[in-house]
Amino acid sequence: MNQQTQGIVLKQLKYSESAIIVKIYTLDFGIQSYIVKGARKKSKKNQTALFQPLSHLDLTSFTYKKSDLNIFKEGKSSHLFKSLHSHPIKITLSFFLSDVLTSTLKEETSNPELFYFISQSLQILDEEEHHYANFHLWFILHLTKFLGFYPNTDNTEPIYFNLLEGNFTSTKSIHTCSEEDSLMIKKFIKSSINQCLELKLNKLKRQNILDILIKYYNLQDHAISNLKSLKIVQEVLEIL
Repeated sequence: MNQQTQGIVLKQLKYSESAIIVKIYTLDFGIQSYIVKGARKKSKKNQTALFQPLSHLDLTSFTYKKSDLNIFKEGKSSHLFKSLHSHPIKITLSFFLSDVLTSTLKEETSNPELFYFISQSLQILDEEEHHYANFHLWFILHLTKFLGFYPNTDNTEPIYFNLLEGNFTSTKSIHTCSEEDSLMIKKFIKSSINQCLELKLNKLKRQNILDILIKYYNLQDHAISNLKSLKIVQEVLEIL
């Protein structure tokens, strides 16, 4: 059965001497894996460029009812990014965010709100020329809305953020952040993406917030602390 949809590329890996498997988050079917035949042939270099991390595609595939793999038939770029795949730091962020999405997105069902959240956020990153060092912090925090553990904001008056409970509390424990870090988490929750990108954070504070968010994911059974791209993004962002 032929299927058409839009997709955001998350990951590719070698399948055979001439083929690759590409994991794509699709608008209509959620997470899907596609066999792309002949993609590793020298004559198909242009096709390989379609599958850079977080590329946007219009694609057609053939799906077998009893298989977890789909056959990629044809595809074309649905959005041409200006800098996401050419700017050195944005390339690093792309690899990290695609790793996070690959690790956390599991549902094989349509979720248009999540799809457009990812797509529109990436387009903002692509357009931003100067203030993008906080983007990954805002993105992985607000991604939790769709993963089921967005911080409870019914009462943000208490001063400590509890990473295990996902709420703000007046009681300190081994799972609460410092008052200063909790205040920064509140800012990231309450601010728009553009406001967060404008926040003035030094590299130590930015790294600290990332460590907190990684711990939060881990405590919510969505571990991202072992991603290969994590160390790279940490090193690259130290220069900003």
